[in-house]
Amino acid sequence: MVRESRVTAESVVYSFGTLLLDLLSGKHIPPSHALDLIRGKNYLMLMDSALEGHFSKDDGTELVRLASRCLQYEARERPNAKSLVETLMSLQKEIE
Repeated sequence: MVRESRVTAESVVYSFGTLLLDLLSGKHIPPSHALDLIRGKNYLMLMDSALEGHFSKDDGTELVRLASRCLQYEARERPNAKSLVETLMSLQKEIE
């Protein structure tokens, strides 16, 4: 029997968090390991050194925090899509 899987807004936000972490780190870090690094405030261990100088450490930290919010185990603790877009837009405006 094939089990049908549903795509929900919460699962899309979670997937975005994993993609964002992959982009920031330059490699795939299992979400549980990434959350351990984030809880320990080891943001720099997550960042790909090739990104150094492309944005401020504050923006990098904000992106890591955003990813960690997206990866929360409980779906209700993740940001909704609107909040996610607003956060990204505010970072975009700061860069411009």
